[in-house]
Amino acid sequence: SHTIGHCSICGVCIEEIDHHCVFFGGCIAKNNIDSFNSTICMYVFSLFYFALLITLDAIWAPEIPVHHAVKTGLTINGHPGLMA
Repeated sequence: SHTIGHCSICGVCIEEIDHHCVFFGGCIAKNNIDSFNSTICMYVFSLFYFALLITLDAIWAPEIPVHHAVKTGLTINGHPGLMA
């Protein structure tokens, strides 16, 4: 059985409406629910992937030793010899 819902934001009736999405700029319904779910899954995957990359970079990235920065006069974020 088909259900039809009315979107008060769009002002139209839509078959098997799920919700109105401000990020998609329209209603999520029968014809685009798969695209919506794929977008959400890719967003969550990307979020975890970049969190993993940042974590691995923080663990494995070589740091500039403070004593080296002081000896060479290197400035980090405008402060001589201070770590960011």
